Amino acid sequence: MPTSRHRSGIVLALSLATSQLSAATDTVALEQDTWVGGVFDTKVAIPPEAEPLPDFADEPIVDVDGYMNEVIVIPDYSNGDFIRQAVPSVSKGTTMRPEDVLIDAVNRGDETALAVLGGAKSARYAILSDRLADAERQRLGDNDPLERLHRYLVLRYPTIEAARNAELLLKKAPGIVSAAHSRASRFSFIPNDPYFQEKSDSRLYQWGMHAMNMPSAWDKTKGHGYVGIVDSVSSTTAHADLASVRGQLSFVDTAYFYPQHGLHVTGIVAGSQNNGIGVTGSCPNCSVALAQSALSPQSQASSIRGLVDRGVSVINMSWGLDGDSCANKAIVCEAIAYADQRDVLLVGAAGNYLQGAPQFPAAHTSVLSVGGAESLGGTAWQRWYFGYHDVEGKNVGSNAAGATGVVAPARSIVSTMPVWGSWNAQAPYKCADTVAVDESGVAGDGYASCTGTSQAAPHITALAGLLRSTHPRLSRDTVEDIIRASGSFSGYPSAEYGYGMPNANTAVNLITNYNPKRLTPLFAFYSSGREDYFYSTSPQMASAARAGTLRPSHATAVQYETRGTQITSYANFPGMPWGWIDYTPRAEVWLFTTPINPIIPSIPLVPLYRLSWKCGDSSSTVCANNPYHTDFAYTTDASGIASFQNVGYKLDGIEGYLYPRTMTQPSGTVRFLQKYNAIRDDHAIFPESELVNMTDDGYTMNSGPDWLGYAYPNLTGAMPSY
Repeated sequence: MPTSRHRSGIVLALSLATSQLSAATDTVALEQDTWVGGVFDTKVAIPPEAEPLPDFADEPIVDVDGYMNEVIVIPDYSNGDFIRQAVPSVSKGTTMRPEDVLIDAVNRGDETALAVLGGAKSARYAILSDRLADAERQRLGDNDPLERLHRYLVLRYPTIEAARNAELLLKKAPGIVSAAHSRASRFSFIPNDPYFQEKSDSRLYQWGMHAMNMPSAWDKTKGHGYVGIVDSVSSTTAHADLASVRGQLSFVDTAYFYPQHGLHVTGIVAGSQNNGIGVTGSCPNCSVALAQSALSPQSQASSIRGLVDRGVSVINMSWGLDGDSCANKAIVCEAIAYADQRDVLLVGAAGNYLQGAPQFPAAHTSVLSVGGAESLGGTAWQRWYFGYHDVEGKNVGSNAAGATGVVAPARSIVSTMPVWGSWNAQAPYKCADTVAVDESGVAGDGYASCTGTSQAAPHITALAGLLRSTHPRLSRDTVEDIIRASGSFSGYPSAEYGYGMPNANTAVNLITNYNPKRLTPLFAFYSSGREDYFYSTSPQMASAARAGTLRPSHATAVQYETRGTQITSYANFPGMPWGWIDYTPRAEVWLFTTPINPIIPSIPLVPLYRLSWKCGDSSSTVCANNPYHTDFAYTTDASGIASFQNVGYKLDGIEGYLYPRTMTQPSGTVRFLQKYNAIRDDHAIFPESELVNMTDDGYTMNSGPDWLGYAYPNLTGAMPSY
């Protein structure tokens, strides 16, 4: 019988957190600076406009088996015969892309095109948002997964049967590379409620956090990385316990919107900690980017791609379907390949129907599969098993994790839920925050205790967030290996349990062995197009900056160039396809990855918070001449966050940790400054040794304090000593 052990007698310090913060509990009291001058004298925040829904936002028809009235196709664009057959009237000299010719013909009701395509009633791109310009697609080349994602089309038919017939027709057509009947995945869950402190009934508290030994891991790190979640929830869905969701990094791929499932998953990853209410997330200081997605393969692929472009380092996928594969969901596999390029770690739910193998996409070799466990009391557990069948007559319980997967808590997992929210109130699911259904015993409080591998996957996503925060440059493959090595069955993995249930504390200790000093470079960039300096410790965020997809952004991609001294132990940012551009990783300082002070452990290090702003968030004279202008500002305390937010900035997250100003300056460090250039409307942070150069460049003003703390300069590209 699988068991796990955890440290007893955990005492959590509780403090009220400002609603805008997810991580203010790691700060220490500093002398109060007056937040005036610089940007605070020039900007006035502008209320944001409502985010428009994407085109083609109406929901498709879906049957009980998940089949939809849509077909996903890729025509052979290298051969013009199919296009000319479908649209014989097309001009040979047209400048339209072949896919645009087809979409236009279908949507204006061209009879020939409709006949060739089996009676489609409408057509669109599978990837609707943030489409690349022609020149950028040409640079990528025909075999790049991002370019291939741009070729997929979605054809919608009057009925599901018509779509099935069209798939058979198009598969035989000589000008079609692939055609697949679109089939929706299932969310991998079954739901239930309460909180962190241990109770005699596992349904009433977050037993999974204890079973994975999260409290011991939190003594070392509460994370600070960027995590993506592909689900049905919107970033505008308010919940008092989810201050970690970053709306400016999130997006809507589809109008499909059922917040119960996605909200519950999000709370498991990054529910607010030590705020005196509700639950805690497993990676409480991580920043979350949500992709509001449907269960269709095209929406899932678009959501994965969008989160990768936004610079997340881990993506949670609490959905899937038994029997699917790349053969019938090639577009999802293209998106997975794109995430591979950027070294993004993908986590998938194994599924809930007692199958002997994980469902797709958890079964994909590039996805870490997560099976589900239920509590046997204390920290003992077994594979989650409900009973013989559900209302559909199917067996209910966790699929096998797979030989390379792991297991995580799945049954009766307490997390955030819309007040009185209900997903499926019927037995055996009982997914609702309602009377006589919510097994937590507290109905209508905005929390529910839910069950399924949908709940297991975010536990592992959060653990991956802790690990990628502790060592951002370590590869995804190595991070996955560390998660497996910390598993309760690491010495004897099996197809049923994989490597067992990971121990979070063991995993954090293992990854710290790869970086005992816990130092990492703060990558530095400048964009002349945006007139902006940008800094991040995340390689995935750095790749987003180099590729021009960094958020906040405008319609046109604007790239950043690196600044500082080259990092000798890190040759390239992940997945940069355009080799003719210099994308050498460079930095001016090194930051710590956890708040533990190596010199005086009793004085925590202070977090370096990143905030972002773009034209339209506040008034700025720069925007009249440069609508692409953005600005990133940094601070180390809650008062600074609030002051920047008052003039339109949004909190992105934490980039690392500094020695606080209240300490005597540690040997080998420099003061780390922030200065403002009023002409560019831009902030820059840099070591004091660069003050003369930055002054010459116009960075002379202070927005609040002129320095943030102490950091180690990047003098040679090698990790400094202390």
